[in-house]
Formats: sequence, C-alpha cells, structure tokens
Amino acid sequence: MDVAGAISLHKKGNQPKLGPAYGSWENQPDVVSRQFPGGQMLAFDLSQLTLNDFDAMRYHPQINASLSVLNFMIHQVDWRVECEDQRIADMVEENLRKIWTRMVRAMSQAFWAGYSPSVLEYENDPQGKYVVINKIKDLRPQECDINWRKTTRRVQGRERNFYTYDGINQYGYGVIPVENTLWYPLLMENGDHKGRKLLKSAFMPWYFSQLMHIYTNRYFERFGEPLPIGRAPFEDEIVEPDGTRHTGKQIMEQVISDIRSRASVVLPSEKNGDVNVGNSAYEYDIEYLESQMRGVDFERYLIRLDEEMSLSLFTPLLLLRNADVGSHNLGVQHTQTWLWCVNALVGDMKEYIDRFICERLKEINFSPKAPPVEWVPRKMGKESVETIRAMVTELIRGDKVKPDLEELGVQLGMTLKEVRQVADPAAADPNSAADPNAAADP
Repeated sequence: MDVAGAISLHKKGNQPKLGPAYGSWENQPDVVSRQFPGGQMLAFDLSQLTLNDFDAMRYHPQINASLSVLNFMIHQVDWRVECEDQRIADMVEENLRKIWTRMVRAMSQAFWAGYSPSVLEYENDPQGKYVVINKIKDLRPQECDINWRKTTRRVQGRERNFYTYDGINQYGYGVIPVENTLWYPLLMENGDHKGRKLLKSAFMPWYFSQLMHIYTNRYFERFGEPLPIGRAPFEDEIVEPDGTRHTGKQIMEQVISDIRSRASVVLPSEKNGDVNVGNSAYEYDIEYLESQMRGVDFERYLIRLDEEMSLSLFTPLLLLRNADVGSHNLGVQHTQTWLWCVNALVGDMKEYIDRFICERLKEINFSPKAPPVEWVPRKMGKESVETIRAMVTELIRGDKVKPDLEELGVQLGMTLKEVRQVADPAAADPNSAADPNAAADP
C-alpha cells in the first residue's frame, strides 16, 4: 500500500463548527406563557415574583428546614481531587479543603435564588509557592447580574450575535473580572444563567400557609372563649327583698356579664313543659356558641401545605416528620431517595467546581496545558455504605488489613494518651520499661 493510500485510511471525518456558531442560548429574555385552554390566566403569575419574595419565603419553618438539610448534607459529602500529576492534585485538594465550608455556603444560595454569585479572593500561600484562593465572598443575588461579552459571527451568510459570560456586574461596584468570580446557576435550562428557583413551585403552598396561620389564630381566639347564649322568659318579673324589680331579660344579661368576669352563676330551676312526657326544659338556660370544626382540620390542611413545600425542595415526606404508620423500611427508602437527589445536585455543582475552581488553580500555578484536574465526589446512599462495610469486614477477618487504632480512638472521643495506651500499653507507660542495667532474674 502506498503512502497516499495509508493517509486516506486515517483521514478524519467531516469537522463540526467550533465555538458558538448555532443556537441562541445565553442572555435570553424571559418568555412566560401561563394559560389554560381558552386563554384564562392562572391565579398566580409566578413570573412576577422577585428575589425579595423568595428571600422572604426562606424563613418559613418548613422551607428553612428543607434548605438547611440540603446545605448541611452537601457540606458532609466526601470527595477527592484527581489528576495525572499528583502535585497538581495535592495542591488543589489542599486549597479546596480550606475553603470548602464557605464555598458550599455560597453556592447554596442558588437553592432559593436560582443562582449564586461569588467573588474569589486570591493570595500568595505564605507556606508555599502557590497562589491560592483565600476567601469566597457570597454576594447578594439581588445586587448582581452577569456582564455579557457580545461577539458577532457570520453563520450561513447572516450576522449572528453570541454572548459569553464576562464576569459579574455588582450594582454600585462595577464589573468583577471573570478570573475572580464564581457564578453558579442551579439546574440551568435553555441557557438561563439565572438558574432554576426551587422556591417558585413552593410559592402557592407558602402563600396559603401564611393565610391559614392568620385565619387559624383568629379562629382559635374566637372560639377559645366561645360566645355565651342565654335564654330566659322576658315577661317574667322578679322582685328582690328590697323591692327592686328585674325582668328575665335583665337578669340574663347580668348573668352573662358575670360569666365574662369569671363570677359564679345562679339560675332558677323552674322547668316548663310536661315533666311526665319528658319534654320539659329549664326556663332559664345558658349554652355556648361552639364551632362544629375542630382544630385537627386546620392542622391537617397546614400539614398538607408543608408537604407540598417539602416536595418542591426534593425533601421526602418522612425525612423531617413521623409517618402515620410505623414503617421503618418506608422511612429508609425515603431517605435513600433523598440521598439520590442530593447526589444529583452535587453532580450539577461538579461542573462549576471543576471549571471555575480546580482548573483555574491549575492554570494559575502550573500550566494550562497540564493534565486536567477533576473534583470527584463520593456517592451517598445506604447500598454503598453497606457494601464498603462488608468488604472491610472481610479484609480485617482475613488479616489483609488492620484498623487504624488512632483514628478509631479519635472517633470514640479518646485522648491521644488513651489511644496509645490501648495500642501499646508498654510503650505508653515509661515506668514500665525494663532497666537495661538491671540483672536478669536467675
């Protein structure tokens, strides 16, 4: 086979257009259509909600619990940094662990706002030769917007505009360059860098929950001390020993007033009607105007609204409350499903941590052409934990591995001295060491 034939066998296929060439994606205006068949608008136009509305929703107990548990669990994720060059992996992982708590707290703003704007503050590492991220400043989403860089390209004979992320515009402070920013849109769809606001689907149950709390409090106040109803023969007239005359109406009004002031009440015991046929009743009588609705009905409706808010934030029903039935397996399955949802959210965050944290640290301190560096989280879930536990148990049983007693001691809350005494009692106690000059026992 000649050289031309060999080259033709390895010829590349048709090459695609590189870079932004097709599709209008970033920096798109909001197009909202919320209509039923026939053109009737929904009762709530959720597109009119602002970030201040979502910010106010955060402090509802159910929403606060769901947002907090998402934030706290992502903070507990176990992870590592991988790279072909171990120096790069060690440097990036060391820096990332120092800022991990603050970074998770900053990115978690996207759970309620849809996006999280942050500033990366760099400094020289005093103990090394690297430039590291010293602080992540979480900015208020209400005060930030994306600074778009507009580029024009000719595609298929037409001039088309494309937009590229070019930093953060913080109102009143100017534009922050790309290298010092981290913009995280949650579950971004259709190039909307404002992300997906989880609280938008929770607005209607939150709104009715606020109304129901106000109405329920007024209801309990109204019927907590119910209205007394008095009955008396108005034509009766009672003469007191001093000659004062009172009608039945006046007597009953005084009696009801005494009830309000916690006074004792005395009523005549005369009955009307025929006692023998059993249709008699007291002429003077008092009863209360009570509601036929019980407080449990309000409680059920408020619980239902809490459940709707909980589901909108990926929180299963049994994660933060007790079940109506004592099914342990059902609660375990709810927790497992929720952990899978958390894994999906962590996977959504991974792209931005890789691109805007790990790769930047690599390019600043090493070379852009160095091997790629990757942040690798460990999946959370019951199956993975049990599988690892079974494998470690078998390895220890077969004397293939030995447990780290110091690590176990730390987990149990033991001091370092106590751990050493357990690991090697003779080495931990200096007085127990044998005297090398002492003679051996005969």
